[in-house]
Amino acid sequence: MTRVDRVSQAISDVAVAALSEPPGAPLLRPALVELGRAFGADAVGYYVHEWQGWTTAVSIAPDDVWPRVPNAHMPTALAAALHPGIRHLVTHPAVPVPFTITDLVSERAWLSSELGTLMRPDWGRNYQLAIPVPPIPGTAESRVWVLGRLDQDFTPNDRLVASALAPVLAAIARQELWRDRRLASHARPVSTLTDRESLVLHLLDDGLTPQGIAARLLVSPRTIHKHIERIYRKLEAHDRNTALIAARERSLLTAER
Repeated sequence: MTRVDRVSQAISDVAVAALSEPPGAPLLRPALVELGRAFGADAVGYYVHEWQGWTTAVSIAPDDVWPRVPNAHMPTALAAALHPGIRHLVTHPAVPVPFTITDLVSERAWLSSELGTLMRPDWGRNYQLAIPVPPIPGTAESRVWVLGRLDQDFTPNDRLVASALAPVLAAIARQELWRDRRLASHARPVSTLTDRESLVLHLLDDGLTPQGIAARLLVSPRTIHKHIERIYRKLEAHDRNTALIAARERSLLTAER
């Protein structure tokens, strides 16, 4: 199979796998299976790395791998300290270019590292190819598709195929995120903010810091932080960006004060 044929086949298989799912169905799983098949991978996963939060394995194939993945859910700062690929992703989020672990560190250094040693028996991911997608507007996180092989490193040709596939994988990632947001907005009731919390929310939307809001409202920064904590809890958010996104989805931000 020529390089062009391989690229075309991989794009076709992954796209058709995702698009063949019924409306509202998860898209990641079928795309992961076809992605793994296209590269002859022993395992494949889709990760989200929150820059100031958690690293989470959203979906992994095959099923029996998931319980043994050592970095399936851990603070991103810790994950980045252990894994050179995650460190690269969170420090270069605006450069979503496919890369292998051995592009970043030597094979010997990776295989003898703490996480590399854990992954060898637990997942069989001696060699990894990461296909990051551009950060999705309104989020503060890196999203990446990761392929793993036990016995053979990924080649420059594999990286070319990965680069051609990246726009398809980015579209699938966006669709999956929007699907999850729609389901979440329909599944939970709209939380009621107090008048004061609503005012603080609008000032956050204006770009003010907690200290700036405190000065504007003539209260202590501690009081504003308490308001923000309650806002985040009610909106099921973990930072300013996700809170503002959730507030707009629930029509809690208006032009009027």
